Amino acid sequence: ATRTFLSLIDRQQSRVETRLPVEFGQRDAELKTNYSVNLSPGGLFVATDEIIPIDTSLSLRVAFPDNNRTLNCRGRVAWLNHPAAETKKPHLPTGMGIQFSQLATNQLNIVKGYLTASYV
Repeated sequence: ATRTFLSLIDRQQSRVETRLPVEFGQRDAELKTNYSVNLSPGGLFVATDEIIPIDTSLSLRVAFPDNNRTLNCRGRVAWLNHPAAETKKPHLPTGMGIQFSQLATNQLNIVKGYLTASYV
């Protein structure tokens, strides 16, 4: 329980509001494009009307324009924010919370490097 609580605190503190181009979809050939609302080492929230069911596995491409790097990875739809959602968060637009799946160390370092630069 303590570990879960500390993990939750860490996640909340490391979430940064940021608008980054994000491509997402179930198949690489059919990716949709929109923008992130926030980002953390564990995932991101994407503003989109293209709602995909919870637990769906996705391909993701997140562009970090500050250093011309792109994160290509897999993710999972963790939660939805839309008018019919049980846990609607009024401060966020319609969209999806996407959890990163098994980031390699170099991929995680891209995200953490961006987040560190965003705090400065």
